[in-house]
Amino acid sequence: MAGAAKQLNLTSRGRLATTRLGQAVIREALSSITVAGAASFLGALLPVAVGVVLPGPSWVPLAISVAILGAPGAGIGAAVGGAPARWSCALAIGGACVAAVGLPLDIA
Repeated sequence: MAGAAKQLNLTSRGRLATTRLGQAVIREALSSITVAGAASFLGALLPVAVGVVLPGPSWVPLAISVAILGAPGAGIGAAVGGAPARWSCALAIGGACVAAVGLPLDIA
């Protein structure tokens, strides 16, 4: 906020936070943090929960994680005017690459 206050020519530091614009920025930031935190938590919880509920091969939660990574790709692709299927595949491939690096490291 210090940089924004400088750009708005506010004379002292911290004055932006007391204005309506500053309070709107803080509210928007808090709501964005809340949404991002909830999405991150649920994105991590779903594969783990499926792995606990469905006994079977250990690769099932990994496959679900990669599929979950592909789902937002369609939304991102549509939002930026791109090809949703291409974005979805790119995110899924990225998730598979990260998993391929993580498996030999035996992180879990």
